[in-house]
Amino acid sequence: FGFSEHIFWFRLNIEDLALDNTDRWMLEMNYPLLDRLSLFIVAEDRAQQTFITGNSLPFASRPVAVPEFVFPLTGLQQAQWIYIKVESESSIQLPISLYKENSYWQQRLAFVTFDAAFYAVLASMVIYNLLIYVLSRDSIFLIYSVTISSFALLMASTHGWTFALLWPNAPALNDLMLLLSLTATATCMAYFGVTFLRLKTLNRKIYHIFIGYIVLALIG
Repeated sequence: FGFSEHIFWFRLNIEDLALDNTDRWMLEMNYPLLDRLSLFIVAEDRAQQTFITGNSLPFASRPVAVPEFVFPLTGLQQAQWIYIKVESESSIQLPISLYKENSYWQQRLAFVTFDAAFYAVLASMVIYNLLIYVLSRDSIFLIYSVTISSFALLMASTHGWTFALLWPNAPALNDLMLLLSLTATATCMAYFGVTFLRLKTLNRKIYHIFIGYIVLALIG
């Protein structure tokens, strides 16, 4: 849906989902940057269960303590509809997945394992290049380490890990760090390219284009 100031409503017919009401189900919305998200389980025109959460609220507002939005669905025997209300200043995305509880935690384990390996690789790259910088005093290795660090922070922010682990009670700070990490990543990548390719010496026209890009990234 892109960027929009409108409020979006979605409705799911529980009968169409063909759920086994004897099982516990988990409804996952795999986009952690939605500002405000409300879910209502409705039976006979009355809300049987209500969840209100979002990136603009403390992390503890999430029904399940994971970076994504996950809602445990119970007592669906009499329920007819699931209503979802979404409003956000960021991009409106709503990728929905439905799991049985056991299946959800199994796939969650695999996902967390992959994420841990990904950030471990990034951390090892940062440490390795910092060590080379200390030994060689070549600034390119320091610039590369800062670039990888800012990229890791950006990825962790967009995937919700920084909010979950570092500042769960500060949604405003979380929004600020997302913007700062985006700016830092764009700036550092451009500066690393300028330095590594020695554009100031070899091609001053392209060098000035990159410097202009860096200035615009910092101003924006």
